[in-house]
Amino acid sequence: MAMPTVTPTPVVVLDIGSTRFKAGVWRGEAHLEVVHSETAPGLVGERAAREGEAERYLEAATAALEAALSTLQPPVRLGLTTQRSTFLVWDASDGTPVSPLYSWQDRQAETWCARNLDLAPMLESSTGLRLSPHYFAPKLAWVMARDPSIAQGLHRGRLRAGTLDSFLLWRWSSGAVFVTDPTMAARTLLLELGGTDWSEALLQGFGIPRGGLPSIRPSAGLSTSIRKDLDLVAMVADQAAGLIGALGDRCGATLVNLGTGGFVLKPVGAAPKRVPGYLCGPYLAEPGRMQFALEGTMNGIGPAVDAFASGSTPPARGRSVAGTFCLPDSTGVGAPYWRPEMAQTFSSPARDLSAADRRRVLLEGILFRLCGILTDLDAGNAGSTIYLSGGLTREPMLAGGLATLVDAEVQLLEERESTLLGIAQLAAGLPAGRTPASSRVAADPGLEHLRALYPQWRRWMEHLMGHTGRDGA
Repeated sequence: MAMPTVTPTPVVVLDIGSTRFKAGVWRGEAHLEVVHSETAPGLVGERAAREGEAERYLEAATAALEAALSTLQPPVRLGLTTQRSTFLVWDASDGTPVSPLYSWQDRQAETWCARNLDLAPMLESSTGLRLSPHYFAPKLAWVMARDPSIAQGLHRGRLRAGTLDSFLLWRWSSGAVFVTDPTMAARTLLLELGGTDWSEALLQGFGIPRGGLPSIRPSAGLSTSIRKDLDLVAMVADQAAGLIGALGDRCGATLVNLGTGGFVLKPVGAAPKRVPGYLCGPYLAEPGRMQFALEGTMNGIGPAVDAFASGSTPPARGRSVAGTFCLPDSTGVGAPYWRPEMAQTFSSPARDLSAADRRRVLLEGILFRLCGILTDLDAGNAGSTIYLSGGLTREPMLAGGLATLVDAEVQLLEERESTLLGIAQLAAGLPAGRTPASSRVAADPGLEHLRALYPQWRRWMEHLMGHTGRDGA
């Protein structure tokens, strides 16, 4: 975690993720110290609903902030990174939540999206995203349609709506700071690709008033007073922070981050790039400078793995049960299929396996989904480098399995806190582009059977995606 000394002012960095809330401190020395880590507050809901209590999130995030501040003398600079697309609505007078906290995993806006499919072409061309119930704008439009008092309150200026970063900063500053950054705003479906302010056309398309939304500020180079002796200097989305911490702004490498979700991020430079079925958006927005990345997604793979047998799954040395396949996404299928109504699916033969064996088949499904995404993004070929990060990469099958399946060089990042490190780099004003500490992953001869299995899984997936039900083959 070595970094050069750039500033004498201490930096507190917060990672408010889907699974854990973490706080780190960088004092301008040679390392980033993690001083607080706790499990994120739980979510509730059946079927498509995934809701939390905003006050519990605020309490846990504040505890992380105070734990870090207690180790320092003021003045202190703050860097904040949060999960994307999680949002709520609150009272503009005192910050009291008037809605649940809707997780990015929440899909209750599915019916709204289905009724407004005419928006999809405009959204894809202008934002680089798909019309999906995971995003802020469809969920807020659904909330406003379901509760006219919220719609009226937003239009009349009595209510505010924002992602988790905006709510935390609003409450910590007693309402004085109501901001977000382009990497967070880009996931709302209300910001044009490469834009720096809310789009009037997109706001009108969703019926969302501009006055209820935060101002959009750059990701770094800020100096915004949150409270006495605490200044916000950087803020960025969690996946963007992880990419910055792992790769900086270097093109030519790809990051695979496997945690609660699975994300493949490929930097493409200062101009957006389009690949059918995949997302494109900014991961860094400094004054006068924006950097973009292509993104492929797998939804909810971490909880899906944890739901089966505990512990690690050793690599399988060949398989005797034919036709055992898995679609690993558990909260709607992400890129490039975009089937929010679908969930984790096992092939018929796999349903009779033990929990431990189904876990292994699930891990194979993750590997095969990754192979498809990397191929589509032209990132799995010889001469490319793939960096792995996230808790799931410690599964014995995944790193070795990926190195076996792709022709690219696979490197496992030694840094386990790349998200915190990324926001620390921004907050401390460090130059991007450092070489990450990593170790090369060798192909596993015992997993060579996966090469022959992958085309079979692809055919099964194509058949599955042609079905409207969830039973699979």
